[in-house]
Amino acid sequence: MDRFVIRLPKGSDVPKPKISKFRQTRIEDLAGVIKLKEIERCKTLAANPDSDPAQLLRCLHCFLNKRPAAEIIKKTEIGPVIMSLRKHSDERVASVATEVYKSWKKHALRSANRPKLDVEYDEKTCVMREKAITLLKDSLKTEDEVIVSSMEAEIFRSTNSILNKEYKRRVRKLVFALKHDQEFCDSVKSGALSPAVAALMRSSS
Repeated sequence: MDRFVIRLPKGSDVPKPKISKFRQTRIEDLAGVIKLKEIERCKTLAANPDSDPAQLLRCLHCFLNKRPAAEIIKKTEIGPVIMSLRKHSDERVASVATEVYKSWKKHALRSANRPKLDVEYDEKTCVMREKAITLLKDSLKTEDEVIVSSMEAEIFRSTNSILNKEYKRRVRKLVFALKHDQEFCDSVKSGALSPAVAALMRSSS
């Protein structure tokens, strides 16, 4: 057995086993996952004018590397809170809040413009969607099929790809906006507003 024993000179230190620097990724470490308790804590602190800026900073720093879905931001109502903190009296809080706002906005726009796969639907669904596209085209006063098709597709996806009352309501709302808001209409036609973002802006409640 002695031949398997490593003998060290007297006084020398026994080498310690190397510890891996890597660790298993936890779900909460993912950019798309954000703890609801952190959101609630931030909302509570923001609502209290006497809150310690250091605590607000800790909350905001937790959000810096997060990319929550638009649905989460809307449901938790954290968006308006972050926007209000951009005007905080403490410059550090205002600065970090602005970073979080810009980061989340960039992610939301990128997600909205990401191409999504569509599947084939029955004839009735296709006919109704074509009617919606025609209405949007007439309202926008354009022959650009790409713009109007993209807007209609975004509305269709926002209603879970179901032709229900909500789908019809959103189409009507977007048609109304295109007809009566010339600045909005021009922004869509010029490309200043992407079709997907335009559809979400003016069709949702």
